[in-house]
Amino acid sequence: MKPAVPRFPLWFLTTFGCGRDVDTLIGDLTEEYRAGRSTMWLWRQALSGVASTVRAEVRAQPLLMLQAAAVGPLVVLLVLRVGWNLYGTIEHFRLIRASYTFMAFALAGWGIAHFYRPNHKAAIIVSACPLLLRGIGRFVWQTSLRHSFPGQSLLFDALQTSISLLPFYAAAFVGLFTGVVLARVFRPSARDRVLA
Repeated sequence: MKPAVPRFPLWFLTTFGCGRDVDTLIGDLTEEYRAGRSTMWLWRQALSGVASTVRAEVRAQPLLMLQAAAVGPLVVLLVLRVGWNLYGTIEHFRLIRASYTFMAFALAGWGIAHFYRPNHKAAIIVSACPLLLRGIGRFVWQTSLRHSFPGQSLLFDALQTSISLLPFYAAAFVGLFTGVVLARVFRPSARDRVLA
């Protein structure tokens, strides 16, 4: 009996992979897995498949992807700046700050998925890269600030920083993909586009 193919790596490739070759790649990976490859191999191939398809989209339309890489973080920073200016006095409320983070990323995700419709998967991934790099930089910076106190271990400081930043990065991730889903759900039908 042939082993059942794990669904999550193939779902990941289907969801984040770009271009026409994703279905062919999924078929090839399924055949190889059933021939005896490991689940770890399947995950590596799914991740490299997403990376290669996004890279192909970026190479095919570099100016469009550069624009998406600039527009997404710009929308996020503008919405967050407005939110922080309105609620700057209650900065200690993490729930309000996390909700503004969610709204900012949802708006950015919706805008990118709506305006970069044929290439929205690659545009979302390219747009999320500068924000991810900023998050990694913020994590390193806050960990180094916390580690300046003597007597604390670096691991404890990194864990404490991770816990304090987790609500914001969770809100950002969920908000970005909520915006993408909203853009796909509320897309005008072909009939509405003809009537407009």
